[in-house]
Amino acid sequence: MAESTQNWSLSSRLNIIIAGIVALAMLLFTALSTLLVSDSERRSLVNKTEALAQQLAIQASNHPLTNQYTELLFSGLSAYDSLEYVHLYTVHEEERYPVLAKSYMAAGRSVLAPQSERIENLPSYQFALDFLEIAQPIFNENELSGYIYVRASLAQIQSAHRRHMLISIAAFLIVLLSVSLSVRFFVRTLESTLLRFSRTIANASQDHSFDIESEREIPEELFDVRLQIKRLVEKYRHEKRYAEHSALQAQRANEELEAEVAERTQSLSEVNRKLTNALETLHSHQRKHLEQDKMASLGDLIAGLSHELNTPIGSSITATSFAQEQQQQILRALNKKQITEAQLADYLEQSEQSLEVVMRNLRRCSDLIRHFQEMAMMNRTDTPKQIALSVFLQRLQRSVINERGLPAHIDIKFDCSCGQNVVNLRVLILEQVLLEIIDNAAVHASIKNEANIAQPLLILVSVHLDKAFLNIEIKDNGSGIAPELKQKIFQPFITTRRAQGDTGLGLYQVFNWVTQLLNGEIECESIPYVRGEEESPHGTTFSIKIPILNK
Repeated sequence: MAESTQNWSLSSRLNIIIAGIVALAMLLFTALSTLLVSDSERRSLVNKTEALAQQLAIQASNHPLTNQYTELLFSGLSAYDSLEYVHLYTVHEEERYPVLAKSYMAAGRSVLAPQSERIENLPSYQFALDFLEIAQPIFNENELSGYIYVRASLAQIQSAHRRHMLISIAAFLIVLLSVSLSVRFFVRTLESTLLRFSRTIANASQDHSFDIESEREIPEELFDVRLQIKRLVEKYRHEKRYAEHSALQAQRANEELEAEVAERTQSLSEVNRKLTNALETLHSHQRKHLEQDKMASLGDLIAGLSHELNTPIGSSITATSFAQEQQQQILRALNKKQITEAQLADYLEQSEQSLEVVMRNLRRCSDLIRHFQEMAMMNRTDTPKQIALSVFLQRLQRSVINERGLPAHIDIKFDCSCGQNVVNLRVLILEQVLLEIIDNAAVHASIKNEANIAQPLLILVSVHLDKAFLNIEIKDNGSGIAPELKQKIFQPFITTRRAQGDTGLGLYQVFNWVTQLLNGEIECESIPYVRGEEESPHGTTFSIKIPILNK
């Protein structure tokens, strides 16, 4: 559509514009004049019909409405061309209801039904589709005695309206044709003048000795344009000479630039070689530094493990040594046959206590070793598989409720807005991660009041998908984590319940499982609980972001 519009000639565009303006003006004139004529005709008809109705009402009010008088009253109505019907209604004092007493209808009209039911509610005049009706009350000594109902035809007004429309359309077509011919003549004259002007300009641009002022083909109306064209031609000639000179300078500059680029390319190649060597050296140092960090981390882990194992093993050695000393004393007393029943009972009691100490510490060592075995074996045994998130949460819920045996004051809820989605995950590892965090909250997050009674604790597990990631949030409203401890919770052997036998490896395992085995991220946000400010926010939130594996 845009291309076809651009191909229109100047005359076509000018014709369309002027024709559109003229058409709009004529349409507005026709509509306004038609409206004024129609309104004037209608007003004239209303005035005439009202005057007739008032005249009939006055004559009817001054005489008794006998048959002879009503015949005389309606005798001259045929002189009115637009009049269709006239009814005379009388109102009796007893009934107070209009009754048709006399009617008139123009020739060729059918009988009009009485208008008794609606005449009292008619306005002074009312226009219908093709007629005008007027109801004029008749008063006799200020008492309503009847009505004059007059209906006039609108046929003459409609005929005048059609005649006016035809005249307006004819005038519109004549004006439009005249304007179109005038525009065509003007455009052709303008095109001829511009064609001669363009040929003169072409000659001036090709012939440097051509003087545009001496050319008489240019009309006087374009004198100012001729002066501007002369300046433009002179500028064009100057710009052409300048362009030739600039092209020569650009060629020289290009040759110099190519030589400089070649020189700098060689210099950059040397710099690039040096940077490559430096980068390789940097990567080598980074690998060495990474190995050193790994060895340092391994050393810290071994030191922590040694510290954790040293205490139970030392306690076991002490208990065993004490048991051996007691055994030697009993054996000596037995050899001398001086052992008493009290000594034997005391020995058995102390031996039982020593064995309990040894077993408790050995179990602690066994738990430490089992934790590290789980961390080493989990990556080998758990392979990715497809599972619906709703099924995974049901499985996790059964593990928490049936196997964990949470205390009565702990309530755990699961929220999953994408339960029907099927994802590819390492299910066992993720399940162990969530169970470990839930166990940690159940053990550490409970708040006890002054009577040492645990307050209700809510743990909310929320799961939702975000593009190619699975986002899990474990949130509780418990006691929170102290700021100085929150920075170290993912380090090994960090615990506040060492006296109760905790190893401090739970969240360390969680961090390694999430970051190493699931290739995800885990963050912890916590607001500590302050006694006396129960309404303030408090609790801990673990946020886990895991990439969904490809099928």
